[in-house]
Amino acid sequence: MNEDQARARIAELRAAIERHRDLYYRQAAPEISDQEYDALEQELATLEAAHPDLAATASPTTTVGTDLDARFASAPHSRPMLSLANSYELEEVTAFHDRVRRELGEQADIRYTVEPKLDGVALAVRWRAGALSLALTRGDGEHGDVITAAARTIAGVAPRLPDGWRDLFDGAVDACEARGEVFFSLERFAALNREREADGAEPLANPRNAAAGTLKTLDIDIVRRRGLSVVFYQLFPLTGDDRWDADHDLAGHRAELAALAHLGLPVTAPVVEADGPEALAAALSSLETRRPELPYQIDGAVIKVDRTVHQRRLGWTQKAPRWGLAYKFAAEEAVTTLRAITLQVGRTGVITPVAELEPVPLAGTTVGRATLHNWDELERKDIRPGDQVAVAKG
Repeated sequence: MNEDQARARIAELRAAIERHRDLYYRQAAPEISDQEYDALEQELATLEAAHPDLAATASPTTTVGTDLDARFASAPHSRPMLSLANSYELEEVTAFHDRVRRELGEQADIRYTVEPKLDGVALAVRWRAGALSLALTRGDGEHGDVITAAARTIAGVAPRLPDGWRDLFDGAVDACEARGEVFFSLERFAALNREREADGAEPLANPRNAAAGTLKTLDIDIVRRRGLSVVFYQLFPLTGDDRWDADHDLAGHRAELAALAHLGLPVTAPVVEADGPEALAAALSSLETRRPELPYQIDGAVIKVDRTVHQRRLGWTQKAPRWGLAYKFAAEEAVTTLRAITLQVGRTGVITPVAELEPVPLAGTTVGRATLHNWDELERKDIRPGDQVAVAKG
């Protein structure tokens, strides 16, 4: 690929990635799977590395997606709210461990935690003098939308921390922040869709998109009635001006989870400890096996280096911590019958074929329709009503 071809492809990839980010974060209506999206980002990163003169400081490879919404006030994050690097193969997990071992040294006692990666919406909650003072979405990673009123309706978001919470940080701070994921339990999501269908409304497509849309609903009564849940996975102290107070950090991720539980805040579970590639592979396999038993939708597992001192040595990129990795599970799949192919006209006039399916349970929801984005594939595979089709959810 010559320079002109690379420039054209880079521009095409950046535009496509920004479009899909907007669909995912702002509209809660993604068109492609996480793996397809990650493949676009990886291709862009490879091209930018091969053509550094074409790289840009604001490239999607160095920034996170944004859900900032002009209808809401925004506020700065106490520390950047980053995303995690993604992996899909165990070889990538081993490569992650090898890099951590190389950078920390052979003598370091490296411990990892492995926990479910909820398919939810990121939330940051602050308490000052023990009272809930602010709740933010991820936004663009530097600033988030203020959704304090909505957060107060979520079960698990404590309006006040118990007495003695300062003791977790040696009594030296006046504020703290917890970060986590907002989601619909599979049971609540199913009940919500039954309620909507009884009222003649369209069922919500999936728990993650429904949670994202609910958090951005201006009518707080609607947010309250829908019944969102939250789990937290991070806890850290703040200075007097609500910035991260690294001097009073907890000892590590396991200590964070224990402190969160001590405060009565819900935490991710199950969490498994591991000390190397073999133990990590076993933990990932165990969690994937238990996936259907969990009360919420997950799309993978999060691997973190446990100790805070090790996290600081490994550091962060502009986009992600270098001490964490998201391992994505294979898409869940089911087979059903294609009843019909109908046509849907979008807001811009684009006509999209839609598969009308025999409803089938999949990843905690019942799937009855699927948007088809590729006319050529429909023709190539000669897809017709009555065919048996495989339906997958990323």
